[in-house]
Amino acid sequence: MSLSIIKEKFKEQYFRIGIIIFLTSLLSFGIGYLIGRDWHHAPIIVNVADKQ
Repeated sequence: MSLSIIKEKFKEQYFRIGIIIFLTSLLSFGIGYLIGRDWHHAPIIVNVADKQ
């Protein structure tokens, strides 16, 4: 096998690994967004009495 064929194989593997990492992170953020949206509560508002 020549060096150029080996380089092409590595480029193809890096491309596949990059796509897998990208899709995994996209899925992770998507699931986190959907779950977090359901658990999002209104902020706690503290009323402070005016000093007189």
